[in-house]
Amino acid sequence: MPLQLPPSKWSADLQDFRELARDFCQRELVPHQQRWAEQKHVDRDLWTKAGEVGLLCVSVPEEYGGGGGTFAHEAVLYEEQARAGDSAWGVSVHSGIVAHYLLAYASESKKKEWLPKLSLIHIWCRRRIERGRSLRWPP
Repeated sequence: MPLQLPPSKWSADLQDFRELARDFCQRELVPHQQRWAEQKHVDRDLWTKAGEVGLLCVSVPEEYGGGGGTFAHEAVLYEEQARAGDSAWGVSVHSGIVAHYLLAYASESKKKEWLPKLSLIHIWCRRRIERGRSLRWPP
């Protein structure tokens, strides 16, 4: 089900994030779906690539290495994954469930230890999104 806000109500950040997610899904998911179905898992480097552009743990607070976004950012990513016809990449479990269990139930020291690792190298990708350039999120 699409996000129930009309595009005119989306923030510029959410619109930019949708473009990033759509581009990533078309480039990194679509071409590999048949092979992933045959091997019964996605390639490990997909996770690294997703972390490099800031698509992992997007709704985890920045203080723990996440994107600092909202559930709307997660929903946009899942929509674009579905639009690409992919159901193999387990990002919704990884970022939407596991990371949030750690946020809710882990000690502060465990949050600081594990959440940045779930975001992979996401923490290195802090730069403002500018149209026409290689996109990274968060801005």
